[in-house]
Amino acid sequence: MQIHGTADTTVPYVNGKEVNTRAQSVGLSSSLITLDGAGHVPWDRILEPKVVALTMKNISTVLDLKDAQQPQGCTPQPSIFLK
Repeated sequence: MQIHGTADTTVPYVNGKEVNTRAQSVGLSSSLITLDGAGHVPWDRILEPKVVALTMKNISTVLDLKDAQQPQGCTPQPSIFLK
C-alpha cells in the first residue's frame, strides 16, 4: 500500500502510480491512496481520519483476519476504521 501526493517533487506521483501498477501486474497485493495536491510525506494529510480509515481498511484486507481467534476473556470492540 502506498500513500502518495500528486505534488510530490521528491518521488513524482507518476512513479508511485507505476510501482503500484507493476506490483499488481506481477500478482502482488498493492493499493494506492492518492492525496491531491500533497507533497512528499505529508504528515498533516496522512493523519486525516479519512486517510487513516482507508489505510486500516487496506491493512485488514491484506491481513485477511477472517480466521483470527479472539483471546479468551477479550471482548471484541467495533472498529472505528472499517465503517
